Amino acid sequence: MTETALLPERDRRELRHQVRAMYLNGGCYELATAMHEKLEWPLYGLVRDGVVMHAFVCDMRADTKPTYFYDARGRVLEPQLRDGVESTRDTVLQPIGLGDLTKTRPINRSMSRRAGTMAELTWPELPWLHSSAERFVRFADALEKLCQEHGVYIRDIAPGCRPVLYSAYGDEGGFRLHPNVTGDEQYFLERLLPSS
Repeated sequence: MTETALLPERDRRELRHQVRAMYLNGGCYELATAMHEKLEWPLYGLVRDGVVMHAFVCDMRADTKPTYFYDARGRVLEPQLRDGVESTRDTVLQPIGLGDLTKTRPINRSMSRRAGTMAELTWPELPWLHSSAERFVRFADALEKLCQEHGVYIRDIAPGCRPVLYSAYGDEGGFRLHPNVTGDEQYFLERLLPSS
């Protein structure tokens, strides 16, 4: 069974700064779209004259009263939604759909995919229904089955070294995936061995 590791807190802090810089003023459509699709939370926006000036999702967990929203700053209450966000003066908070966003401009799907991965790494405590890591976990699980079937295992000798194929010792215990701090869909593969 494959385990997934969290980013260390110092890396998550750095990633939070990157997410805020990339998606608060300018990339909010992509982040909101990604979070909407991965969490299945409704889209909301600050709207002026039919144009969504800032997009985000509404936290739909039953235990969150008052209502919270998520954007590039993380969890935000309604009174703070306009703080630090350009062009949101005289806007109205309202539920929106993807069509409301695409009326203004197309969603950059590549940027949205990256925004979703960065959001998952930044806020791992959220109930992600469609995780970027799922595909990598399935691959590592299948690789483990292949290793068992052939009695050949893959691992690194030391971090940063090229992977090595070797005959099984018999006590290998799957893999652990470590996300890359860049927010790209990249994971470092660690072979789990019993402690000495």
